[in-house]
Amino acid sequence: MSSISAYAAFVQKYGLSKILADDDFRVTASGGIAMSANRSPKQGDDQCNAMLQLLNRWFANSRVLETLIDLVGVDNFRKHVAQSDLEAVAESSIANGEDVEKYHELILEGRTGEFGAAACAGAIMVVLSNLLQRYKKDLHAETMNWDAIDPVFGGCSFGQIVVAAANNFRHHDEWARTGRRELNEQQKRSVSVIEQALDYAPLSSRVEPWRRNACADLVEIICGSNFAVLQDNFIQFAKGMACPP
Repeated sequence: MSSISAYAAFVQKYGLSKILADDDFRVTASGGIAMSANRSPKQGDDQCNAMLQLLNRWFANSRVLETLIDLVGVDNFRKHVAQSDLEAVAESSIANGEDVEKYHELILEGRTGEFGAAACAGAIMVVLSNLLQRYKKDLHAETMNWDAIDPVFGGCSFGQIVVAAANNFRHHDEWARTGRRELNEQQKRSVSVIEQALDYAPLSSRVEPWRRNACADLVEIICGSNFAVLQDNFIQFAKGMACPP
């Protein structure tokens, strides 16, 4: 399939034809070509131009996002296998002192998988957050409330989770050393989304999820380990931003 027909199929699949219907170049009052904020020629109205810019960036990032999602799956599997093996080895190690070296190897293997999955998931969330924040500016909708735009997971929109996760990836070490009362309002917004998305209860015995890199768990919520699902949810959310409820 040629790149042109692939693009047309993509637009048709996601129902973007109406938004992109009038994609002619815009002309200034002096007769010149109108330019977007990134100094590229502006096509159509703000919604059309923003969507065209977003799609260009999405196609440029999709391959690495798909690779990163695969890596999250590989390292999550690595972690779960190590944890399963660890349970089997733990009993014999504690009972008779055997397999102690194997026990510590599996602990390291589990941690390696956990940190690897979290790091790759964090990179995914930063890319997605940057794409959506730029798109929001291109729409001239910086004050838009996107909390209710579909898809929604556990009461949190796709965009809310992505931005909160990106902030968690950048700042979880800092947050881990900060008491809840010392968090600023921006941090509290991200923390609230993370806790809600992960169904964390304050009285739970679990460690507060925002004190660690929770991105692997949050990627699982928005797409599992499936790039096609991620793409579907991303484009659905972007479409909702262009035509908010």
